[in-house]
Amino acid sequence: MPYTCCAIECNSSTGNPDISLCRFPKDHERCNIWKTKIKNSNIDKFTAEMCYSKLRLCSKHFEIEMFSSMQMNRLKSTAIPTVFSAGSEAEMIQSKVEVHAEEDTDLNPLPLRDDFIEVEMNSSEYRDTETIFDSSNGMESLFKLLSSIEVDQNVASSSSAFTELKINSSEMKDSCVQTGKTLTHGTPRKLKLRSKIRTLQRKLLSVKSNNTHGITEENVTTFMEKNYPSIANFVKMQMHLTKVAPKGTRYTTEFKQLALMIYFLGPKVYKSKPTLLRITRKWEINPGFNDFIFSAIQIRVNTLGTLARDCVLCLDEMSLKTFLFYNISQDSIIGYHHSISGKSYDVVNNVLVVMARGINSNWKQPIAHFFLNSICSVDDLIKIIFSATTKLQIIGLNVLSVVSDQGTNFMKLSKQLNVTPEKPYFFINDKK
Repeated sequence: MPYTCCAIECNSSTGNPDISLCRFPKDHERCNIWKTKIKNSNIDKFTAEMCYSKLRLCSKHFEIEMFSSMQMNRLKSTAIPTVFSAGSEAEMIQSKVEVHAEEDTDLNPLPLRDDFIEVEMNSSEYRDTETIFDSSNGMESLFKLLSSIEVDQNVASSSSAFTELKINSSEMKDSCVQTGKTLTHGTPRKLKLRSKIRTLQRKLLSVKSNNTHGITEENVTTFMEKNYPSIANFVKMQMHLTKVAPKGTRYTTEFKQLALMIYFLGPKVYKSKPTLLRITRKWEINPGFNDFIFSAIQIRVNTLGTLARDCVLCLDEMSLKTFLFYNISQDSIIGYHHSISGKSYDVVNNVLVVMARGINSNWKQPIAHFFLNSICSVDDLIKIIFSATTKLQIIGLNVLSVVSDQGTNFMKLSKQLNVTPEKPYFFINDKK
């Protein structure tokens, strides 16, 4: 969408490649300052959002100090328009010259190639040579240059000679703004900064040599155990890892438990999740209740509140395809009947899964599974429910109910436990 400058008597538009059109600031205070500087009554009632989306102000109305880029196409966050006159471009050039003149007051400028402005005039009678623009003379040298070009054009036109004036505006802009590195290398400001850097480097080396002297690993360990016992083992392990090759790192069991606890407390913050997954993949989970699973759950339970520890015990049976598998690491054949009451060589076609799920908090965790050659018997179900509930109570969870489907074995279980609509509960370890 084409835009035009909203300043009075300014016809700058999107099609001009030498001018940048700038948005109004979103901040209300700065937007009001811009509108006050522009003095255009047609936009006084515009809000800051309307000015930002619908209005543009061209780069001719800003001084050079207001831009953060040499191309003058990006404003600083504190930029304010101050140039509103017919000679705005001359004022901008003057501001550029004055800024660089102040920076180079202590220098003796040399006629480098970067500080030249070349004016070529192709004529049968006249060819001008190089004219040097000295930034130390400010606007006086610039206006002498422009006046000389204008006189030469009048002379050429009066003598009926064909004259071609070739001035590269981009080179002129660079010559006015850019200063050669040779000139700025030895400025007082840069010499002072280099001296300050050398002083700070010497202080840093001195501090390092003083602090590392006499401090051993035993001193650090003693200090941590005395003042920060909760993270002393972590710091000790980190110091140990600095002496081990990257591919030879081995973590202790206590360190792995600490890492699991950190992951439980903040899973979104923990960045080494694949490492923990590799650790848990090595766990050999056999049919029945595995004590190390309840130990791992207890680490998480210790961080839960009282209400978050209320849970339900879920039981569900699923059909399996008959299949036998030889586990090389365990040297055993998997696929035979393995329930809480014992094992047999009957081929499995069902599996019973036991899971605990939070009531007031969104968490769930499978705790056991059993391979069966048919549906689970009522006696085995009673043993599984009582054992699972007891183990969960030991680690701090409160089992408040048991959930299952309406299979025939679960219907018989409810009758054997005397569970009715009038009395929908039973007791385990004197708890309902």
